[in-house]
Amino acid sequence: MVRLDNTIRFAGQSLQLPPGSAGRSFAHCRVEVRELLDGRCLVLHHDRLVLERPAPAAPFELVPHGTANPKLNLPVRRAVARPPQSTPRPWGSRAHLDSIKPAADHPFRRSYKNLRRKEGPKGVSFSRRS
Repeated sequence: MVRLDNTIRFAGQSLQLPPGSAGRSFAHCRVEVRELLDGRCLVLHHDRLVLERPAPAAPFELVPHGTANPKLNLPVRRAVARPPQSTPRPWGSRAHLDSIKPAADHPFRRSYKNLRRKEGPKGVSFSRRS
């Protein structure tokens, strides 16, 4: 959580965040801090890079840090290689519409004419008053 003075605490250090777009503050916003294997430190807000701290000049050793909340006992996440994301299709284009269209055998594509209605028992009312 970003403090009122646009700083965060990470691994015993205080990091000053630059102002956002149009000079906006990140106060009270949740940010994600990533410490990379080469020693660089990235601060992300909604997956956008806010701050990049360069790697230290001295040899770097990556050690696990505790959480800000000692009550949390979260497991350490391992780095996972993600496949490259496909290029986004322009919204409303033919390629975009084809990508979100349900398959031919999807229930949404069935006709209502061939749909058989389930008949309930005759003479039974489902109201509360009868």
